[in-house]
Amino acid sequence: MKSWKISALGALALGATGASPALAQTGGVPAYHHIVVVIEENTGYDQIVGSGAAPYINDTLIKGGAPMTDSHGVTHPSEPNYLALFSGSTQGVTGDPSLPNNGSPFSTPNLAAPLIRTGKSFGMHSEGLPVTGSTIDFTAGNLYASKHNPYVDWQPKDPANPQPNAVPASSNMPFTNFQLLTQQQLAGTGPAFNALPSVSFVAPDQNNDMHGTATSATGNALITAGDNWLQNNIDT
Repeated sequence: MKSWKISALGALALGATGASPALAQTGGVPAYHHIVVVIEENTGYDQIVGSGAAPYINDTLIKGGAPMTDSHGVTHPSEPNYLALFSGSTQGVTGDPSLPNNGSPFSTPNLAAPLIRTGKSFGMHSEGLPVTGSTIDFTAGNLYASKHNPYVDWQPKDPANPQPNAVPASSNMPFTNFQLLTQQQLAGTGPAFNALPSVSFVAPDQNNDMHGTATSATGNALITAGDNWLQNNIDT
């Protein structure tokens, strides 16, 4: 298992090669079976690296990975950064507009569509998403927020007549789907990690992604909450 800590949005990318990874034809680059990108946010690099409030990130993920210290967000606030991470463009979005006031569904290229077209798979796992395929903007207490789920912005309004580069609603999943695989791995039952999509994005809710809500912890306590969430949910 490899891990990377990226300062843009605080994205953690975990790639599992398996025991005998296939190698690309050029340069012997490992072909990862599954890649998981976990998105934390709203805290600067200097607030995390070396901080006693984030022992799991510092003592496990960073020590076992490669910090990408010249990777940065593209703008403020959240939503355009998530769109850029997923599609390489902010799609002209500024601020945090609600669905569908941000102009979605978009028909532009994105990370998921070509993977799916070539026989691989993509999964968006959002903590607090009520049901698979939901296009809800916020849940109670603002724990889930669509501004932190870029995948939903490419779901077609009419599945029978999808726009170019549309992505299936079936891959816009609650985080409980991801947790089930972790539980199966721990119990030694079920397909476990072999059932993960080729590429997964994981978005914790706003109490666990270091963003915070009006009723959540603040400061170092919010950082620790995110750090604990990562250890409890991603370490396996």
